[in-house]
Amino acid sequence: MTDPRQSLLDAGTRLARCVDFEALDTDRLCREAAVDPATFAATFGDLTGYLAALQERFMAALIDRMLAATAGMRPGLLRIQVAIEAFLGHCLAEHALRGWLLAARERPEIFAVLERQNR
Repeated sequence: MTDPRQSLLDAGTRLARCVDFEALDTDRLCREAAVDPATFAATFGDLTGYLAALQERFMAALIDRMLAATAGMRPGLLRIQVAIEAFLGHCLAEHALRGWLLAARERPEIFAVLERQNR
């Protein structure tokens, strides 16, 4: 059985590649993930909660990629360069999702949640 939370987050990543952020709504996410809207509400509360979770997952993957790329390296310029390349590589690979997350920050209610999340 698939985890509905994971299915919904994966659906957002897929939809980001073909749907403008302004066209995003919970019904579309639920259809894409084959998840009931009540499950979406129980899992994330609302779209703001969903986008916060999507941002959290994006950042966790980004940090994992940077740490993996620099594992075992000594501090210094080369390590910084490798970390930056890993950062940029992740942003390029997930450019559509990153675009969604940047657009989400334009909404004050989402910005406030992300700001609290990043403390």
